[in-house]
Parts: sequence; structure tokens; C-alpha cells
Amino acid sequence: MSEAYRGYKPKEFIIESHEGRRVDITNSILSIDYFENILTPAVTMVVQVTNRYSLVSGLPIRGGEKVEIDLETALGDFTLNSTDDVMRVYKVSGIDGTMMAETFNLHLTTQEHFNNERSRTYRRFSGKISDSVKKILTEDLQTNRWTDESIEETANAYSFMGSMRRPFNVLQWLGPKSISDQAGELESDPNGSEKEKAKGTSGYFFYQNSEGFNF
Repeated sequence: MSEAYRGYKPKEFIIESHEGRRVDITNSILSIDYFENILTPAVTMVVQVTNRYSLVSGLPIRGGEKVEIDLETALGDFTLNSTDDVMRVYKVSGIDGTMMAETFNLHLTTQEHFNNERSRTYRRFSGKISDSVKKILTEDLQTNRWTDESIEETANAYSFMGSMRRPFNVLQWLGPKSISDQAGELESDPNGSEKEKAKGTSGYFFYQNSEGFNF
């Protein structure tokens, strides 16, 4: 499921170039869409911007720029401006420039998206799948944006090789192979006794939300 934040008020929206130049575009924002999707491993944002000078070539924006965000929404303040949860530019699209202004779409995602592109999972893993997930997040994806509560314990062990695949690909591949160690819900049979329902059913999702990674 995708989610888009509406009814927001930008309080701060700052882009920092690779050279360290910081530009506040809070008053240049036309719209913001923020997406969390259980089928997508990273959070994304699309920001429509209009500016009186060419920000794309003037800053310049080449991809990977850090973006600090502070929004006031109907759900409360939404802030992404620390080292761990900063957003970064991964694409610019829809550039439309005139003599008066430049309009474009700024596509943002999390730092882990860039870590995933640079990293490969190559070791052999064994033991519980949930333990392997934690190792890949920490050692290969180089993130601490998860908790023991957000990584649901698995009942089954699984041995595999990373085979030089990207961490996101491995983590999504492990989802259908995982079985929860939590008992199924109870259901009554015609004789009035109760038995567990759907115990040992496989299928996990790996995804990111505003609080971090989940499996």
C-alpha cells in the first residue's frame, strides 16, 4: 500500500550540495508526496519545486545531495534531518525552464538506497533467517534503522550464499522462505475444541517506513 502525505505545511526544506552549499527551498515547494510501500524496500518522496533561478544547474543537483526536511502535517511533525534518517536526491525529472522560473520534480529516497547500490552480500549464512536479516542490515546495508521488534522472529533456519547480490534483493528473496515462530490464532472445530489456525504459514515482507526497516 502506498501512502501520500497531504495537508502539510513545510517548515524547513534544505538541500546541501556535495560542496557543502546549503539552499533553503521551503518557499519554492508546490507539492510533496511521501510513499511507504510494503513491496518496496525504501521510502521515497517526490517534491515539485519552482524557483526563479536554475537550481538544478546552479547548485548544482547531480544526485546524492542531502535533504533536510521538517514538515507540519495533520499527523504531527514529520522530520528527517539527522545523520541516520536523512533523505537524498536520486533523480530530477520534468525540468521545465522559462525566463521567469524553473519547475522540476525532485525524487528523494533514503541513505540506505545508496548503500544498497554500492554494497554486495557475498558471505555464507546459516541459522535462523531473522538472524541473517539482522546481519545483512547491519554489516552489508550499514544501517541501524531497525529494532528487534521490527524484525519478526522466524522459526526456520536456512543456509544460503549471498552470491554477490545487493542486500535489498537478498532480503526480499528471504521473505517467502520465512516462517513465523508465533503460533497461529485459535479456531473452534465442530466438536467445540480449539486448534491453532495457519501455524507455520510462510511469507514475510521486507520494507521501510518512517521508523526504519521491517521484516
